[in-house]
Amino acid sequence: MFPLVIAETGLNRFLVALENAAPGLRELREGQESVLPSEDGELILVGQAGPHCYLLEYSATPFADSWGLLGRLAAELNCLVVATAHDPSEEQAEFFAARGGQTLRAYWQNPERTTAPYSEGQALASEEAVPLGAAGGAGLCAALRCLGFQQMDHAEGFTRTPGDRWLTWGGDPLAVMDRYGSKAISDHVRAHMNPSYRWPTPKVRVGVE
Repeated sequence: MFPLVIAETGLNRFLVALENAAPGLRELREGQESVLPSEDGELILVGQAGPHCYLLEYSATPFADSWGLLGRLAAELNCLVVATAHDPSEEQAEFFAARGGQTLRAYWQNPERTTAPYSEGQALASEEAVPLGAAGGAGLCAALRCLGFQQMDHAEGFTRTPGDRWLTWGGDPLAVMDRYGSKAISDHVRAHMNPSYRWPTPKVRVGVE
């Protein structure tokens, strides 16, 4: 389940605000069929589904993880902004929703790394049946549908919309995270660190198979 940001506003309006807050968005060149991240930036998919615009992150872009950025966009645009992300390797689930200047719901869990999830705000109606931290991102999909966004389905995946398009983002993800990353999550991880957790060991392959 790729990181996803949605906003209850028009796509162009959202992209202008995003570019002002985290510069680096670019349209693909006419006829461009491939992307080199080192030259073009990281690939993202944007579109409009009814009242919601969306941004689907395919690689190393930081938007869904930058809760401060999402809160800023919700305040500036005076609309609902929601982000979800799920990492199946450790069942890490992230959910953030804000409207205007108010955080409505924030949730982060990693049962491998921490002994308790981070939870803020009032639970959504969907959480009674499917908790946000449900396996495989099922709770995140249920929350999106509860908020009126139907394009992300737990079983079927993401459904693209007519007129969506590819962009790239060539900004600095570390600078964005330094500026807009959630201190609350960092503090939570330190306070609830699982003492038996061991960071994954990178696998290095030498030679050609």
